[in-house]
Amino acid sequence: MVSASLEHDILEHLYDGVYVVDRQRVIRTWNPAAQRISGFTAGEAVGRRCRDNLLCHVDDRGRQLCRRGCPLAATMKDGQPREQRVYLQHREGHRVPVEVRASALRDEHGVIVGAVEIFTDNSRGERERRRLQELEKLAHVDGLTGIANRRCFDLALEERLSRLTSSGAGFGLLLIDIDHFKAVNDTHGHPMGDRVLRTVARTVALGMRLGDSVARYGGEELAVLAGGSDRGGLMELGERLRALVERSTTPAEDGGRLAVTVSLGGAVALRGDTPESLLARADGALYVCKRAGRNMCTVAEGRLPASTVPATDGASSQPAGLTAAGAPATGSPRAIAVELAHQRFAHARQRDQEQRAATGIPTWRSRGASHAVTPLLAAGSAAPAS
Repeated sequence: MVSASLEHDILEHLYDGVYVVDRQRVIRTWNPAAQRISGFTAGEAVGRRCRDNLLCHVDDRGRQLCRRGCPLAATMKDGQPREQRVYLQHREGHRVPVEVRASALRDEHGVIVGAVEIFTDNSRGERERRRLQELEKLAHVDGLTGIANRRCFDLALEERLSRLTSSGAGFGLLLIDIDHFKAVNDTHGHPMGDRVLRTVARTVALGMRLGDSVARYGGEELAVLAGGSDRGGLMELGERLRALVERSTTPAEDGGRLAVTVSLGGAVALRGDTPESLLARADGALYVCKRAGRNMCTVAEGRLPASTVPATDGASSQPAGLTAAGAPATGSPRAIAVELAHQRFAHARQRDQEQRAATGIPTWRSRGASHAVTPLLAAGSAAPAS
């Protein structure tokens, strides 16, 4: 049997705070660690009830547990031990995170006559938890734009594909590239380029639907994962984001404002897709946009890109598949996209030449463009720089 003096020595040297209450929840024992953690001395604590404006435990939501939800009171009622993370009120007024463990005390007949609460200072653990959360956030957030970074995107894409396989939860991918971004940097300087990138990233982030996510994919390129999207929904989202960016401006140091446009290439995830195959289809669709004049959205249809055929003045742009006669049945997505782009431009150039013969004025426009564009790219010509 442990002697009373030994029990006292144990309580005196415990790292954890310990206090004992009787059936009226009046504090009868208060060890030095309890004083160290709470700031209250034994003389201030013993003889008072724990709920008498002493520790005043609250939970993560700030709810007062002394009035409702007190683990010590619940343990004294049913005899069951409890553990909970709470915040006690320090003598100086601030809150201290602690882990509390409450156990009932019984007499020789098994009747509950009081309870003991042991509380561990969790300040260090709480600081470490917050530090790890901050580090995790920094590891997944792009420092320039404030949106998710490439690492976060890669993890999210893997997770979405896994959910597609296991539960059939569909989604789409949009790759967004800022048009002529190199010219922005060369003409206005890299600080202005950074501001433009932030403007575009924030516009896209605020223009998405609930459940969508955006990340900086690399350089001036963003990637959007759109939940539950079919091809039509993905095209609609892409067009909205394109239009929002086109109508956004970034303030320049000279007092002016700079506007840019974006090109978007998308693909709907299919069962059996890998990150590489899905990205390749979206990248192929984006390449078609670049060849077609930029400032437009193209979404792959199945395994091949599909888009909108550029319209002449007075005519609306009608969706059209790019699986025209002569399209390659095999090959890499990039090669297929290039060949299909060649077919589109051959058709566009023929149509433009017919207009030139009739009117003498080139009026061919790329989708979303606000100025006339002469289709000079023909099959076999070099792709324009990004």
